[in-house]
Amino acid sequence: MANHKNQTILCVRCGAEMEETVLEYFDCYPPQLGHIIFKDIPAKKCPECGEVYFSVKVNQTIDKVITEKIKAPQKVAVPLYPMANYIQQVSGGV
Repeated sequence: MANHKNQTILCVRCGAEMEETVLEYFDCYPPQLGHIIFKDIPAKKCPECGEVYFSVKVNQTIDKVITEKIKAPQKVAVPLYPMANYIQQVSGGV
């Protein structure tokens, strides 16, 4: 089997060379679980436009967590800002 680990990947949005990175946080909203957050995710990120690619393995892991409803080892509280309470404070309104 060929090793594609060091293969150059170009961004489909802008054509720049993708860079290896680890995303501090990635959140998603699967209907069966609500809002979930993954931490320390290996990815490729475009330095020009910010497009992010996940490997097949990372995508499969995310899918497994969602479909099998794997319990998170930790929960966090996040601030909630009702937009109606704040939108008039911003110049220009809506």
